[in-house]
Amino acid sequence: MWDEERNVAYRSTFIVDRDGLLRWGQAGDRHMVRSGREILRVLDLIRSLKEGRP
Repeated sequence: MWDEERNVAYRSTFIVDRDGLLRWGQAGDRHMVRSGREILRVLDLIRSLKEGRP
């Protein structure tokens, strides 16, 4: 994501399901570290909810 006013780019990660629905998103400045482990946790949670598991 680009902040034109501040002239900086934000790192972003989005999870979109097969129906095109945004299920999860995260954005932060360039110093923010994205966690692959967190993304996998969210994907697992989305899968569990879709299968009816809590």
